[in-house]
Amino acid sequence: MSLPDYVRRLRQKVGSELLMLPCVMGLVCNQAGDFLLIQHSDTGKWGFPAGLIEPGETPVEAIQREIREETGLEIEPERLIGVLGGQAYRHTYPNGDVVEPLAVVFACRILAGQLQKQSVSESKIKRLQFFTQAQLPDLNLPYPDWIYHSNSPGFD
Repeated sequence: MSLPDYVRRLRQKVGSELLMLPCVMGLVCNQAGDFLLIQHSDTGKWGFPAGLIEPGETPVEAIQREIREETGLEIEPERLIGVLGGQAYRHTYPNGDVVEPLAVVFACRILAGQLQKQSVSESKIKRLQFFTQAQLPDLNLPYPDWIYHSNSPGFD
């Protein structure tokens, strides 16, 4: 998916300066408990399905849309498991744009669909694959350990 219009308009006003961006991230597991990861075309690194919350969208609507757009799967966010943010997640894009996401993280259950890259995400996604926790590849962000456990802190 391309850059949302509202972010493009903000960039016209602030240039490449830091933007705090609300986003969502989904921990999608198959029946064996393996994690769904997305390999990004630009860096080759892997990460959990994620994306920006668009104006007027709830975090639940955003994670359902993002996962459908990226993977073809229909999901149900079962529970909020945490919120990620801060300096460790700050990123500077090759064009100089600086962002720092604040990510609402959901544990998600697959309802329907076939795992496949979707046309809206073709250019940004190289591969989709499930991994056990022991097999996780090099990840694009420093995800905290609690993210991999069902007893995540304080969000039951």
